[in-house]
Amino acid sequence: MQGFYEDLFEAVESLAGRNASLDIGFGDFKEPGAERDAEIDRAVGAARVFVPLYSPEYADSPPRDREVFLDRLRTAADGKTGNVQPVLWVPLPDGRPFPDLTGALDLASDLPEYSAYGLSAMCRLKAHAGNYRTVVRRLAERIVETAELSVPVTGSSRPPVEFQTPPPAAISFVVAVVAPTESRLPPGRPAAYYGVRSTSWHPFRNRQELSVADYAALVARRLMMPTRVVDFASSDNRLETSPGLILVDPWVLAHDEGRAIVRAAFEALRRWVTLVVIVNRHDPQYEAGLALATQVMRMGASVTNQRVIKEAQEFEQQIMRMIGRTRRHYLNRPPGDESGP
Repeated sequence: MQGFYEDLFEAVESLAGRNASLDIGFGDFKEPGAERDAEIDRAVGAARVFVPLYSPEYADSPPRDREVFLDRLRTAADGKTGNVQPVLWVPLPDGRPFPDLTGALDLASDLPEYSAYGLSAMCRLKAHAGNYRTVVRRLAERIVETAELSVPVTGSSRPPVEFQTPPPAAISFVVAVVAPTESRLPPGRPAAYYGVRSTSWHPFRNRQELSVADYAALVARRLMMPTRVVDFASSDNRLETSPGLILVDPWVLAHDEGRAIVRAAFEALRRWVTLVVIVNRHDPQYEAGLALATQVMRMGASVTNQRVIKEAQEFEQQIMRMIGRTRRHYLNRPPGDESGP
């Protein structure tokens, strides 16, 4: 999201350079707290254009700052240059009404991938890079045109607004881990890759400070999703009713009970859950690990939503795409669908 903000900032700056009265941009990337609330209040009090990024989470808990903005600033007569310029960030479930959704779709109605995947996916995928830049430029033009038509505002006459952090969504994104622990190591396996719990598994320890579970959870939170990190074998993972990933260390097969746990992981798969087997190509025991990973994949040979990752860079590049895809499958499922993969 911050990358999109920076791209949009640059595009607006290039177009607005001729108008010295325009201040360019504010993005809400701070942690919740009084300082963040005060900064949002100041930005909303002076803004001429409001750019909401529509997603299922935004639809569930639209922030109050949008209504404060609309109360304060009159809407331009031209619908295409209105002071609210919405963006379809992540597609909403079919049939879900939401204010200004038509305006968000109109921004790139000529680009099918925009309505299908949203700008969040377009900004990450190289295949859509050209059209992504087109949408950013188009949005920047609308923002500048609207700002120049609007009455300048030096501040808000309203008292400071107490912005509340939206309550957490009922459904969390689940990151479940199948891996050994340091107290139950496979024979000959170094303890450095493991911790007290399975969720501490750290296959890319020479590249990433975080465990793979925490790294995936961080990416999910950046996509505005509440997350749960759980040990698959010992927790109520709720994958029947929650989107998620199951991260599997193939070395778990070195223990007798490991095969049963992996089978249970495959049985837990749904269309909105992906199983990811991780084996580090740079691990001194890579060949043995790869052989075990092959066994895991054979156990789920009939399952399509599984994959093997062998590099830290590959994990970093693919994790956001996998999270986004599983969430879309969850949001688009028929009501009451808890079917298997």
